Amino acid sequence: MVLARHELLHRRLAGVDLFAVGHDVVGTPRQAAASLCRSLEDFEGEEDVYAKRRGRFETAFRSTVDGSGQLYVLHVPSSYDPAKKYGLRIFLGAYSRRDHFRPDESPDCIDATLWPRTNNSWRGLTELTFREALRDITRHYNIDPDRVCIGGASKHGAGAWRLASRYPHLFAGAMPLFGYTDCYLENLGNVPTWSYHDSTDPVVPVDGTRAVVNKLRSKGCPIIHAETAGGGHGATRIDPAWGMGGWFQTLRRNPFPSAVDYTTLTPDVGRSYWVEILEFSDPNQPARSRARLLGSERSNELVLALDNIDVLAIDLPPGLFNREKDLSIAVEGSPLILAGPLPERIYLHRTAESGYGLSRVDPRPAKPGRPYVAGGLNS
Repeated sequence: MVLARHELLHRRLAGVDLFAVGHDVVGTPRQAAASLCRSLEDFEGEEDVYAKRRGRFETAFRSTVDGSGQLYVLHVPSSYDPAKKYGLRIFLGAYSRRDHFRPDESPDCIDATLWPRTNNSWRGLTELTFREALRDITRHYNIDPDRVCIGGASKHGAGAWRLASRYPHLFAGAMPLFGYTDCYLENLGNVPTWSYHDSTDPVVPVDGTRAVVNKLRSKGCPIIHAETAGGGHGATRIDPAWGMGGWFQTLRRNPFPSAVDYTTLTPDVGRSYWVEILEFSDPNQPARSRARLLGSERSNELVLALDNIDVLAIDLPPGLFNREKDLSIAVEGSPLILAGPLPERIYLHRTAESGYGLSRVDPRPAKPGRPYVAGGLNS
């Protein structure tokens, strides 16, 4: 059976020069067929052959949408020890090992290269690909949640901008390169970002990136921006002295920042650090939350500015809040007090008087049927 599959695959690949995922990943058609044949042999065995695999190799996860296998590539250090935690660097798009913007392989990090299911800059099914791949990697490897970074170039640079802004609490840093930006920049207030663009890029004009960088700097967001001239739409002129690999190694996520700004168009993705938007007032408009802790660490004074939000969940991590004391929240100019000891999570909900109330339990009633999510076919 395995030999028959091998011959069939070889015949189907005979007229193809390279797989679309890149020569450095699967090589020639014959090499690709041999690799697929080995995978079939591994599948028919009982041992988890991937558990001991090191270096660069193809693997896949099973999609929850249609049950299909979705390919991605991992590089696991030869010295990988399951008892130790490792950083994770996620690269969007079919990168080659020769790409100059890609940091050198690190003995302290696992690298993952992901491909989109659709050509739409990491939205819809493609966004789900990222989420499922991340879940698959963290299931099988000992990943340090405070050392996960994301990067991409061109349309995948746009994907890096977007995913970092959609899931800021997941990342220690982001590296979007010469890609356009259509995300909510305020969401990146706690995500260190390294941006690169060539001033002669004829595909994605550099002015868009410059405007984004200036806006992030005006908001006090941690942003590094670098430019070259004469490189066009690519990263071939990036100076290795910029030390991107070293920058990746220094990054550590702050899981409990004292200030959190978050805007979302879809309530199914409404979490940012210790704040989560659960229900919109108008499902066809974006929802915005601005949360600020006053004073020093473990402060129990919180100021909120909310727009288009009916229900907001607030986690109370011990590193930020003293759960033995009362909690004071100012929202829309009105003070709310919750007596201590405090639970791990509380809920802010709009009341019939158009103000907000506090609850220790989720105030949303059970709703029959499917929840409505704003948006078009992507949702």
